[in-house]
Amino acid sequence: MAYRIIFVLVILGFLSNSCKDNEEAKPDLNIVAEVNGEYLYKKDLVKILYKNISPEDSAKLVSNYIHSWLGEKLMYSEARRVLTDTASIENKIKNYRQQLYLYYYSERYIYNDVDYKLSEEEIEGYYTKHLQDYVLAKTYVKAHYMTMDAEVSTYYLERDRLFNSNLEDKEELLDFCVGTGRKVYFFEEWTELGEFLDEVKCLDSFDANELLFKSTLENVSNNLRYLIKFDDYKTLGDYMPLEIAREKIAEILINHKKKEKYLQKQNQLIEQGVKSGSVVIKQ
Repeated sequence: MAYRIIFVLVILGFLSNSCKDNEEAKPDLNIVAEVNGEYLYKKDLVKILYKNISPEDSAKLVSNYIHSWLGEKLMYSEARRVLTDTASIENKIKNYRQQLYLYYYSERYIYNDVDYKLSEEEIEGYYTKHLQDYVLAKTYVKAHYMTMDAEVSTYYLERDRLFNSNLEDKEELLDFCVGTGRKVYFFEEWTELGEFLDEVKCLDSFDANELLFKSTLENVSNNLRYLIKFDDYKTLGDYMPLEIAREKIAEILINHKKKEKYLQKQNQLIEQGVKSGSVVIKQ
């Protein structure tokens, strides 16, 4: 407990002048904690503080950070002292270091000139060729719905107008609702059925199979009447609409471009190595 009090005192002093430290000051004056030859500096603590934090909260935040930092360093030292069979750990470190180098090298020097623009023909071509990979596991719909006061007992006009409309009637429906308290909403992009039913408060009262013979729905919740029209649907087992698959396909095609660039660079380096003698392939 005593060291925590000391920490808080150090921190409060740090908070009052950390931003005004003399640049000519000796480096050790900026040290907040030390363990086994490793140092935690004031500049490291500045990064964890956020704007308008109170001195009390700052003290607590930094004290906890120092405590955690010391604990991690000491635990690491203890682990290195106790563990003896570390060959597999060292091998993993070596592999991880290699992967990090390859990642940053690829991002900066190989993928920097990859063309991320994809034509509609590329996306549609991939979609058509791999159609079997895009089968829906959920039901998706396009729909629109109207809300109105549930206390209104005669609403045949609203129901008739909504149930006999489609997404192309958007402007007419908007005009129909102006100044009446009615509101109309449009889901013109494919939306997962569960999300839509949650939106219209019907999550537990409608099954996807009903779409096969039913295109309208009515529900009352929280003093609002919901009049719903399903304009289109794709059920479980149908092919995924291209609009839904587009983003995934674009990611796949870009990754293909990256892989091609990577392999080109690999082959180039192997050829150069063979010519220079730094690479020897024994048959």
